[in-house]
Amino acid sequence: MFRKELKVLDCTIRDGGLINNYHFTDDFVKAVYRAACDSGVDIIELGKKLAVSEEYPRDKFGKWNFCDDDDLKMVIDSHECENRPLVAVMFDIGRVDVDNLKPREQSPFDMARVACYVPDIDKGLDLVKRSKDMGYETTINGIGRGAGNCNLELLLNFLKNPKFDVEPIYKAIQDVFVPLRQEIEWGFNDIYGISGHLNQHPRAAMKLRSDKEHCDQCYDFLIESSRLDEGIIS
Repeated sequence: MFRKELKVLDCTIRDGGLINNYHFTDDFVKAVYRAACDSGVDIIELGKKLAVSEEYPRDKFGKWNFCDDDDLKMVIDSHECENRPLVAVMFDIGRVDVDNLKPREQSPFDMARVACYVPDIDKGLDLVKRSKDMGYETTINGIGRGAGNCNLELLLNFLKNPKFDVEPIYKAIQDVFVPLRQEIEWGFNDIYGISGHLNQHPRAAMKLRSDKEHCDQCYDFLIESSRLDEGIIS
């Protein structure tokens, strides 16, 4: 399916950080960035830009939960490419130090992806406007709807756009993601698929996957999650 106007965003680090609290090594993030650059991906989301707090302390969460300017620059400067992707970070409503945000021309990132729940949509729109006024490209997204992202390599193969080169993605998979799978669970499985299908937050799926005795009981999870979705159980 070739549609020239489609843009591709890679959220491997930001979305994947939910699995390991953003404790990716610098070399791992550099490898993902290099693959995004060389494959022609339009946008790469390198994490969240949250303020350090009691809820999100640095001793519990890795640096890609905070995306300090120096860390972003370190990754961006690690690889030169002719047409580098836009660098995005995610803002969570109520967890961003807005007063200390720099204008885009003084910042290493290009795009702010504002995430909020429906009741906070007005706050989300206000943050979008403030970010846009500072020169950032912006999007607004409803959060709590994980496990629905498509594998990047499958998407690029499907799009059949000659601007994309899937080979660097497979090289990154071989070099850094295969070893990662020996350390943590990574990638699609049926439990996460059910969570995405029912448009539910992945926290229940993550909890089940951490239970080694019941982690593969996809049918039971489907029935329980479906009943919860229908309001049958609390």
